[in-house]
Amino acid sequence: MCYGWFVTNMRSRGDDLGFYSQLSKWVNNRSNVALNIIVMAQPA
Repeated sequence: MCYGWFVTNMRSRGDDLGFYSQLSKWVNNRSNVALNIIVMAQPA
């Protein structure tokens, strides 16, 4: 894992908070889409 390097690299660019908020938004959107697909796939 290059997690430490990744965080340091983001911080050095000065946009770590913006990046993490975008990432969490993307993850939330993806999980919501997956949940919707799972719910729609359930037989009524």
